[in-house]
Amino acid sequence: MREEAKRHGRDPKSIAVSATNFQLIISESAAASRATAEQMAGMFGVTPAELPRLPIFLIRHAGGMRRRAQAAKEEWDLSEVIFSYPGPDVMRRLGEEILPQVK
Repeated sequence: MREEAKRHGRDPKSIAVSATNFQLIISESAAASRATAEQMAGMFGVTPAELPRLPIFLIRHAGGMRRRAQAAKEEWDLSEVIFSYPGPDVMRRLGEEILPQVK
């Protein structure tokens, strides 16, 4: 996208990139994340290993989610992420435990 903008004479950095997350699950452990992926994968026609790598899913324990959020921000040069509302407890944990550590 940025290369295409540059080709058309636009400043590539003037483009804000956002991502939408439709499934946010903060598990208590890596094993719990794997179990959730195993339960959900069939509904989406992917393997349990593929499901957590899809950009619309964030299914990880807090530490893993911090690392994935940081990597996605850097890899995609994200300006914002839009989260579907998973409930007040998950949003509180996201706001307190995860996002403040994403630089």
